[in-house]
Amino acid sequence: MIVNHKNRIARRGLGGSAMDNDPTLATMLAEYTVAIAADVTRAGVSRVARRIRSRTKSAKPASPSLTSSLNTSIQAELVGGDISQKAAENVAHYLLVEADLAYLLSLADAVRANSDGTAAGDPIEDVSYQAAFESELRAHLELEAGLDRDEAEVVGPHIAGLLSDVARHQVGSTGRASLASGPAHPTPNFLFSSHETRASLYAALGRPSLAAIGAFTERYQAESKRNWSSVQLQHLGDKQEPVALSEIYVEPELELLDDIDPITTTRREARTLTVSDALERAPRSVFLGPAGIGKSTLVRFAATARIGAEGPDVVPIIVELRKFTADSLGSGLFADYIESEARRIVQTDAPDGWLQYLLLTGRAAVFFDGYDEVLDVGARAGIRDSIRAFAQLYPSASVVVTSRLTGYGVAPFSFAEFQHLRVRDFDDPRIAVYAEKWFGTRSLLVGGTVEQFVESFLGDSERYAASIRVNPLMLSLLCGLYYSRGEIPHSLSELYERCATLMFQEWNTMRGIDDTGAFAADLRSALYFVAWTILESYELMSDGISQAQLEQKLATHWIQEMAMAPETAYGQARKTVEVWSGRAWMMTAVSSDEYNRPQFGFVHQSFLEFFAATYVVRASDTPEDLLKALHSRLVRQNGWVVAQMAVSIFDRWKSKGGGRFIRALINARDHNSDSEYLQLLSFALSLRNLVSFQETLLSALTAALLRLYQANVLEPRGERDLDSLNERTRSIHAVNVDIEEEWDDDDYYDDYGRDDQLLPDVSVIEIEPAAREAVIAMLENVRTSDELLALFPDTPGIGVAAACLVTAIAQQTSTANFVSELRRSCADFSTHENTWLDIAGLWSLGVISDVDAAELLPWRVMLTNETLVPSYEFDITVPALVSTDTLQRALGGHKDSRRVLHHFGAGILAEWREQGLVSPLHVDATSGLVDLGVPSQSLSANAPVTHGLHSAEYMLGVVAVSVILVDWHGHDVIDHFPRENELRVLRQLIDHLRDFNGASIDVDSDARELDAATSGLISALVARKTCIVEAPF
Repeated sequence: MIVNHKNRIARRGLGGSAMDNDPTLATMLAEYTVAIAADVTRAGVSRVARRIRSRTKSAKPASPSLTSSLNTSIQAELVGGDISQKAAENVAHYLLVEADLAYLLSLADAVRANSDGTAAGDPIEDVSYQAAFESELRAHLELEAGLDRDEAEVVGPHIAGLLSDVARHQVGSTGRASLASGPAHPTPNFLFSSHETRASLYAALGRPSLAAIGAFTERYQAESKRNWSSVQLQHLGDKQEPVALSEIYVEPELELLDDIDPITTTRREARTLTVSDALERAPRSVFLGPAGIGKSTLVRFAATARIGAEGPDVVPIIVELRKFTADSLGSGLFADYIESEARRIVQTDAPDGWLQYLLLTGRAAVFFDGYDEVLDVGARAGIRDSIRAFAQLYPSASVVVTSRLTGYGVAPFSFAEFQHLRVRDFDDPRIAVYAEKWFGTRSLLVGGTVEQFVESFLGDSERYAASIRVNPLMLSLLCGLYYSRGEIPHSLSELYERCATLMFQEWNTMRGIDDTGAFAADLRSALYFVAWTILESYELMSDGISQAQLEQKLATHWIQEMAMAPETAYGQARKTVEVWSGRAWMMTAVSSDEYNRPQFGFVHQSFLEFFAATYVVRASDTPEDLLKALHSRLVRQNGWVVAQMAVSIFDRWKSKGGGRFIRALINARDHNSDSEYLQLLSFALSLRNLVSFQETLLSALTAALLRLYQANVLEPRGERDLDSLNERTRSIHAVNVDIEEEWDDDDYYDDYGRDDQLLPDVSVIEIEPAAREAVIAMLENVRTSDELLALFPDTPGIGVAAACLVTAIAQQTSTANFVSELRRSCADFSTHENTWLDIAGLWSLGVISDVDAAELLPWRVMLTNETLVPSYEFDITVPALVSTDTLQRALGGHKDSRRVLHHFGAGILAEWREQGLVSPLHVDATSGLVDLGVPSQSLSANAPVTHGLHSAEYMLGVVAVSVILVDWHGHDVIDHFPRENELRVLRQLIDHLRDFNGASIDVDSDARELDAATSGLISALVARKTCIVEAPF
């Protein structure tokens, strides 16, 4: 029976809470959301996450009785006033069937967190989150529940209150005040920053035909699945039937990278996820991996097998980013492209509002594939900002971006908004499964079983191509080579040459078909030239090259290089284009111009890169020539695959070519900025497994990296502590990698002025990973510390910070002998020619004593327990030289600790003198008593100073440390001090505080009175405004 609660909603008013009147309803709805995997406390508020969860074995659907009771209760709450029975039924159906409840609950929780003051991030000015939430909810009720505007105005606040109660109930059940913000739980700022634009889209959408949208969606999904669910194996050519993706696909493992903070550079234990886990965990993701790792294949498999396999409620959409340039950026950038692609796929126009309906209601999962293929760095940053704006405008839609790792740091997405995952290389089990699937798709040309082929292939590939076969593309090519030739190539250049020969020349012959001549020797130079021409052009890479352009470039090349007659050259160019884009399947139409004429590109990016690399090597006589040709690709981190291929070819064609090229990189510092030089050295390090890499070469490369590291350690200016110095280093790093953080300009430029030349253009945080890799490689290649030091004859020349880095690495790699040897080498450093940062490093290495360090370090630095130089991996900690233990040992009679406190106090006293301040201490050299009376004149450099155990410097050190310890730990810290020696002097000192405290203290007072007296000392020092209480401890 439907209960009629007349005028209940009208009486509640705007924003009234349903739970205030019927708490059972909110409890029932909370139970229901958990059952349908829409609990806001779970990770990943999206329809994709809900679909994945609903298909897992652990998911338990809501019971029919709960659903029925909830349906009845919702209608009972709504019927009455201006709400008809039909409208109430529609609202109940919407909430229980159509609504993206997890998204709506996330909006409700964002409003709650903002009102409670527990939300992360600053609130948006002049925006009412409650009003924005209710406005969006009303739009959904009109669009998906079919309510008219008046009904939505009445029902909207009521449902908003109900959802708020449910979200509060769910978060409260976790025992936390709020959910941790991040990719899985976006901040209110992210959810509501584009609410006005979103509201205008809802208004423009109006009431589209949901039947027409549903029909078009089914056709779009069917055609998309047909296009994406099969793959043409590279070695089979265009005449072979495509293989079903499900028959050949092996899902990789994903590593979650979000636990690495790019600012603090802290790292926690890596987590691995499946693709389903990743898509379920957060609605916005970035999948990173090297070339050929299978990112695009993963996207297509996820789109067909993971998301779009069971109905039209979530529609996968793939956007190929290589088709976008800086000129194509605009407000309708992606929506226009998606609609035009849908028109091309379905061959008819989409109904009005189709795409906006999918995006606004969370029914779309958009995959932005090939972020790295936007070659222009400026355009890439613009594309990133456009994708982020897209994700903010449609926060209920799932967004996935794929990119190569190389160059991603130039314009990364925020780790706080997008979860980052690395596609891992295939492990041995995945390699075996892939080989079984691959060979299982083909009829064997010789005797033997699939099992025998697989076993033989796995053994040979492990022996000759172990580092290559972990990449899925290379594994596929290896399978093709082994299938046709029965052997595995032994180098990268040989591998690609063999693969190209197999695919474009030998395969047809093996099948009894005439060779097309596409890869004939007399055409190869032209092929390599065309590949390089396309690779060097943003426009040709993104849009393709027209047939007329292709023919013209080929003809011109032959005329200039081979003195061919023009008519002959143009005739051969036409035939060559026909062959390359025909049976040879070397090039294919990738797009069309405004006149629907085809634009050509290479069938696979990897062969384009290999052909282009071959061209540039042919044009380079010396390593310096090759470096000049590749330089822009190396320093912008966006062409390393091509460059690696080129160096591999150069190494194969030229005597010791790889080693000579690496020497050229090491010797290029004078002609490059430090940031460019770092990229050159990092690239050299990436060649270790691709070319012959002798120990002397590795030694020179490691030394170059450590010298670069040392040169970019931010030198202290003034007597700052390590924490402020490291904060400035981190700010430089944040600016370099374009992390969206607000850094205080005063902190960035403090002590350095506004002259950029005083600041390094690369942070040691960016240099450290490459330096670490090089040092570890050296440690792996030597057997004794003597061998290592022989490779490193100029160890002292690398500087203290670099020596500390090497020591930390050696300690973690259990090379204890080397640590002691390095410390002995560092002992040759002249302590008087280095900054206090070097002194801190030498002391942390144990090269100089505590007393020597205290004499040379600023007094603030002695208190700091801080990392010597920030890094991603290794914390080279400099412990506090002055601590509770120091004071206790000094009061107990330890001479070195007394000397340390003497130098500590001397540093404070010197600073007071420089600032013209009056010391509150005066020491009687005869009695050792301390007088707190204020001298009539300021201290000067010529003021008498007692250098005994009770010198002014020493006692000032004792008092200052006491003040600091009490300030940090409370008065009970005095209980831990010994009751002898200097304790008598300290009590006498406190007794003389009566002028400041207004009361005398008995020399024989107990610890409690002593604590109170110390507190009085703090008050006295604060009242005098000394440097102690103002120092940045």
